[in-house]
Amino acid sequence: MTRFVSPGGIEVTTPTVDGVQRYRIKDLGGIGGHAPTWLGDYFTEEALYARLAELGTDPAGLEEVPSGFRPCPVHGDRGSRGAAGCLPWTVRRGRAYVLLGKRSRAVQDPGTWSCFGGAIAEGESPAQAAERECREEVRGITARPGTTSYVGECAACGWQYTTFLAHVGLDRGALPEVRTGWETDQASWVRVAHVRYLNLNPGFSVAWANLRHAVEALAASETTSQTKTAI
Repeated sequence: MTRFVSPGGIEVTTPTVDGVQRYRIKDLGGIGGHAPTWLGDYFTEEALYARLAELGTDPAGLEEVPSGFRPCPVHGDRGSRGAAGCLPWTVRRGRAYVLLGKRSRAVQDPGTWSCFGGAIAEGESPAQAAERECREEVRGITARPGTTSYVGECAACGWQYTTFLAHVGLDRGALPEVRTGWETDQASWVRVAHVRYLNLNPGFSVAWANLRHAVEALAASETTSQTKTAI
């Protein structure tokens, strides 16, 4: 994948998804000064140039940026600094839940369920990257990485993915409603006991065996605390 950025902060990337060349556009500065904003996904150069014209961006002003990815003989290119994600969790009526997202066709392993995360950018810690990626991919909650995490490592290249557990409070006693971005088709609160019935992302499936025990332990501690407070 090649990445280009204009002086005005418009990013164009060229991934291949399911064997089809794509041209994706993002406003890195964020429309109105907010977070980076997804602007479109196009199949042809003509469509790409038409969209850039609408945005007032001259294609000649796009400069290629080193991708920062390194090859893996098993998984293809991956972020050279590793990746990180958040697994939001909460407890309702004594039952532990985690928030999972169903990946869209615009990303790898579409249709599988996973936590929310991505590549670690230059200057970021894994925890900072996890919080940023979660904020970009799901709306309606505040998920800050806790001290509990799990590090998965690729045996083929040593690349690492760090998953942080992030506690989320209830919304007036109910599970918080969430909205998703373009990378996620659906987000759902899933009881911990029911996660195994989903079509899990391969990497998350490996991590889940360890994460589940950590979530259950934290949830049990919170339930005990809530019970004592109620008394």
